Amino acid sequence: MSEDASAPFLVLHYSLTRADRIAAAQRVPDRSRRRERLFTGLVLAPGFLWGMVADTLFPALPKLVFYGLAPLMLLVGLGPVLIIMRRDLRSRIAALPQATQEVTVSLFDEHLVVSAGGEEQMHFLDTPRPALSTPDHLFLQFPPDAVVILPDRAFVDAAQRAGVERHLAVARQA
Repeated sequence: MSEDASAPFLVLHYSLTRADRIAAAQRVPDRSRRRERLFTGLVLAPGFLWGMVADTLFPALPKLVFYGLAPLMLLVGLGPVLIIMRRDLRSRIAALPQATQEVTVSLFDEHLVVSAGGEEQMHFLDTPRPALSTPDHLFLQFPPDAVVILPDRAFVDAAQRAGVERHLAVARQA
């Protein structure tokens, strides 16, 4: 896109706010497979245990009550899971910095450089996961756990944002 490979073809300057970080915490998927297995186990365990022991412990229990209580037991397992997930999200949000932060993102043909708080991070565009696009943000996820937040206000117009999304998709496929 650019004639000079050493110069960025797009530089974005913006302030990253706490609201932007909260949006990222809420929308960027958590990649922890162990946590997903734990939550699934917590949901399924009460119903599974009920199915195993109810017929043995209560042989005279009518089948309607038996089958009616299994979904109730699943709901008993789902309640704590929802509470744990909500608490986890709140703790991730509470750990976010309070202050706004000036950020500069320089987009090159094959990589981007994020400058924030006196630090620079370089991310290669052929390694990201697909960009997560919302009406207010563009979230770029790089391995292992880096997330670059591009708020909609960082772009001049919708055409510039669409151009960045196209460039990221092409660079990812290359």
